[in-house]
Amino acid sequence: MNNKINYNDKYLLIVNNKKTLDKYKYSFKNIIVLKSEKKDLTKVSKFIKCNNFKQIIFVDYDNIFLGLINSLDKDYIIKFIYTKELGTFSDIKNYDLFTKIYDLYEDKVINEIGFLDKALYDSFKDKIKSSYIMLDRKEENKLVLHDDTISIISNEDNVYHSYYNSLSALSFLDYNLKIKRVNKTTKNFLKVFKIKNIKAKNKSEKSLLNLYINFSDNDNLEILKSFDNDTICLVGNTTLFDTNSYLKNKLVLKSDDDINEIKLKIEDALKCKDKIMNEYNKFRKEYSNNSRKSVLNFVGEIEQKKKENEEDYLISIIVPVYNSGEFLEKTIKSIIRAIIRKTEIIFVNDGSTDNSEEIIMKYKNRYPKLIKYFKEKNKGPGDARNLGLKNAKGKYISSIDSDDQIDKNFYKAALKYLEKDVDMVIYDWKTYDKDLICDTKAIDQLFKNKSVYEGILYTTIMPSQCNKIIKKSIYDNMKLTYGPGKYEDFDTNAIALLNVKSFKYIEKPYYKYYIRHGSVMRSEPKYDMINAIKLLEERLIKYKEYITVNETEYRYYLYSWRIEDYIISTLYDLDEKARNQMIDYMMKNIKDIMLQLFDCDLYKEMLNKQPEEKRNYIIERNKSIKNDKLKNFMSKKIKEKSFEKLTGVEILYI
Repeated sequence: MNNKINYNDKYLLIVNNKKTLDKYKYSFKNIIVLKSEKKDLTKVSKFIKCNNFKQIIFVDYDNIFLGLINSLDKDYIIKFIYTKELGTFSDIKNYDLFTKIYDLYEDKVINEIGFLDKALYDSFKDKIKSSYIMLDRKEENKLVLHDDTISIISNEDNVYHSYYNSLSALSFLDYNLKIKRVNKTTKNFLKVFKIKNIKAKNKSEKSLLNLYINFSDNDNLEILKSFDNDTICLVGNTTLFDTNSYLKNKLVLKSDDDINEIKLKIEDALKCKDKIMNEYNKFRKEYSNNSRKSVLNFVGEIEQKKKENEEDYLISIIVPVYNSGEFLEKTIKSIIRAIIRKTEIIFVNDGSTDNSEEIIMKYKNRYPKLIKYFKEKNKGPGDARNLGLKNAKGKYISSIDSDDQIDKNFYKAALKYLEKDVDMVIYDWKTYDKDLICDTKAIDQLFKNKSVYEGILYTTIMPSQCNKIIKKSIYDNMKLTYGPGKYEDFDTNAIALLNVKSFKYIEKPYYKYYIRHGSVMRSEPKYDMINAIKLLEERLIKYKEYITVNETEYRYYLYSWRIEDYIISTLYDLDEKARNQMIDYMMKNIKDIMLQLFDCDLYKEMLNKQPEEKRNYIIERNKSIKNDKLKNFMSKKIKEKSFEKLTGVEILYI
């Protein structure tokens, strides 16, 4: 895994050496090596805590793994994968290592054990929570064939008697033998049985047929590697070909002691090579599908459908426009200055009545291949973004508000991470408010003790589309569109970010956000935030499978200050009729949400930190909401001029 990228994913797989990593890295995408050193343990422990993994999976037993488990909070789901076969239990060392894993399961330290060996899985599946995992490998380019050569791919450093039985069988055949490493015992064996040997020059050499018939320690990936390189492989008591009776009959030996059987299997396999390879090609596709499903099942992920065609562009930049003529030209120039290869700019004119269209067309005529233009009746920013999203051909979506600007490095700085296929790149931004200029962080210091992902998710500017470059498939997989109203980014990106599994946070204020007093976003919120919270709550229920954070905490940081600042506080500035109408709307749509919020521990803890007078007022006010008496309560307090407002700053920072 890349330490420069942040993660919000269901799992992290941990191995103790690079050889094991190479074996697992195709089937498991999130994998890291933990060496048996204290400094490495500290580094990996910190990496886990800085990211948002829900489960930690270890491959086989290592004492350093136990040290890491003890350093983690109890919130993590812990799993182990055991790699050996049932037959290897005859080796006391292997049996002892499995016993240590099993004892951890019995002590409820770990939640599940995954087995690579089907026989071992079948032995334990009714006794413990377990899974059968089928590892896969990437098919490589075909290797050069060495005619009339047969090789043995059993591990010569771990020699069982079946290895020498294979050699004996070859003494009856008129074929050369290719062995990767020849030790002294094997060299003498070849001499006694007068077997012709060609020493392999390198690991990439291939032969007519491979023998991998060790009954105690078969490796499916070695078998797949042989076939993927167009070389038949005779095998021992593997269950690999149980779903294909033809391959099982032709390739799997009944005994590793029957030299005559090995000889006959070799001769038969070489005669039927074309038919065997045709059957294998059918089997291989099915195996890969089953392998992927077995891994997803073990880690608890849902399989996502892949798009058939590659995207035409890397980035689609969507610019919703409504009466932005005064600022639009500067916005466009800043985007064009920052453009990188394989980018398209999509302008969506949301029924502007000023000169916005004229400015857009000026640049579209100048850059006809770069700029696309759509126009619709005024429906609001959510519909404008949806139209842009629908027509976007890029792998990633970037959205720039038509009265803001971006730094020339906005896309250049992100490029190397987009090429690594991260789900999102996120920036800080620079806020311009009249004569005031300040940096606004994508992660507030309030959340410095959270994981980077949680820090981004709970920070107040989180919903903004503008400081993010997000993979389009995040929206496509969830069939997610922007909601109506002014807070379309709040009820949409707060959900989309739950599906982000890898991201890069670049701590640079490359987005320039201008506060325009009197703009759409600065006008009286009133009903729009009520609608946004209601829609977000509905989506939290609908997309529950994507939630990887504490739901109560998530709702508290998203709802609490917005309800106070954008909804309740605005009621005091309305006349009685307008106030009562808004209270009716609020109670109808989000009363249950508010009551649930008021009852959570985080809200109560925040309230206890407020000055006594304010705390007592808010408690009394919340009771009036619960008892449907808020209208009378507010009317009385306004007349007495004795009301209190609870601001977002007081909620988050007191």
